Amino acid sequence: MTLKSISALGVSFGTAAPIASFGAQCATLSERSDIGSVIINCAVDVAGVTTRLAEILEFSLPAGPGMTTASNRGTTGLWLTPRSWLVLCRPDDEFQLIERVNGSFPDKRVNAAVFSDYLSWFELNGPKSLDVLTAGGFVSLDTKGLPEGCCKRTLLAGIPVVLLRSNDDGWLLGVERSRASYFSDWLQHAATRESRISSYKAS
Repeated sequence: MTLKSISALGVSFGTAAPIASFGAQCATLSERSDIGSVIINCAVDVAGVTTRLAEILEFSLPAGPGMTTASNRGTTGLWLTPRSWLVLCRPDDEFQLIERVNGSFPDKRVNAAVFSDYLSWFELNGPKSLDVLTAGGFVSLDTKGLPEGCCKRTLLAGIPVVLLRSNDDGWLLGVERSRASYFSDWLQHAATRESRISSYKAS
């Protein structure tokens, strides 16, 4: 018997799949199971390992809250804490990246581990995407507080979410895999509500 990998919402793993049930007119939603993630933790002062990590990863990890950095290969680093980062990459590149990091630090000063089994990623796009994300809440996500290319961890729909602003109207959203279905439904309800409000204002 052959087992087939599927995403948190039940589609083929490793693809960017539009969520067909997301019927809102103000935004589009896709599940991004083509995004792998690796968490890197540092047990010592990061000043002593950042140069070596940059050589291994072929780009420098972000140095402060909200910051992101990227390599020429499409790998992106997200700042989590002063001693931890989330690296987004292709799923096929995860284990090679982990082996390079852990092999360079056998003393465990730095440790890398797969994180894609923990996080599911969604992509929300559209002119009303900001209104959808802030529906019924008090989270400030305007461009002054979170400009393009920046990220933050916050609570949406009552659950922790990693947000990465890819452009003015586009977002990558990372949520715990067990909450993926709930979060997708929450976005659907918020977007439907926003579409109705927009239609009412236009009439």
